[in-house]
Amino acid sequence: MAELPNDIELKFAAHFIWGGVEIPVWFATYHNGQSFCPPVVFLDSMPETLQTIFMQWLDARHLSITMPPRLSKSGRAYFLDDVQSAIEGAGMGGD
Repeated sequence: MAELPNDIELKFAAHFIWGGVEIPVWFATYHNGQSFCPPVVFLDSMPETLQTIFMQWLDARHLSITMPPRLSKSGRAYFLDDVQSAIEGAGMGGD
């Protein structure tokens, strides 16, 4: 069966370290290698405290951003830049 040109792959990019925990960062690309979106982080890979900080950041901005369901991994994914903005807004840095 041929792959559809709009199928999305996740490719490991790096680890983002917060609170001593390595959080995987992913590139979402089409099968041809073209970028689908900026790097993403999955909520379930974040420590609970960071999840809380991020959800509060979203709520304060009246946002509910998530990635489309086309990603090859289920779960809620968010742009790395947004997660970093939430951390900076809380006055906390990564390790």
